[in-house]
Amino acid sequence: MKNLMRIFTVCCVLFCAAQAQAQEYKSAVGLRFGIPTSISYKTMLSEKNGVELNVGTRGRNYNGILGSSGWRYFSATAAYLIHNDLEIEGLEGLRYYYGVGAGVAFYTFNDDFLSNEFNSLNVLLQGYLGLEYTFADTPISITTDWVPTFIIGDFDDGFTAGYGALGIRYVFQR
Repeated sequence: MKNLMRIFTVCCVLFCAAQAQAQEYKSAVGLRFGIPTSISYKTMLSEKNGVELNVGTRGRNYNGILGSSGWRYFSATAAYLIHNDLEIEGLEGLRYYYGVGAGVAFYTFNDDFLSNEFNSLNVLLQGYLGLEYTFADTPISITTDWVPTFIIGDFDDGFTAGYGALGIRYVFQR
């Protein structure tokens, strides 16, 4: 029992030490290139916890012999993210993050051949797993992440593992 208490105490001390790591920046704005392509704003609430807001779009048009059809959606999402430093020599600005988010996507679908147009408002439930590197000498942050998403709606419904992006942000508040 004594050894278990010692292990627990050491784990608590290490956890608290990890919480005291330096914050890289306060706020940043930029673009996410992926699914969907988005404008992104991120603000850190504390040294480890941040909120990211994204407004994006994605779509596809098909032109064929019988007419054209296509779809497009516009989305707005918010995510709560937890950041941790990766201890790699020479890459002091590298962190990994994970979190959860939610949002909405407004889909439009049209088909000239069938004279059909369809609109749908869908709810997005998302998980986040990513890497972020903030340059020490330049106010730039780059990210890459995977965003598995569960969609609830009429046009698109179910789980998709295809969301994610490569992002670049301008750090305007350190």
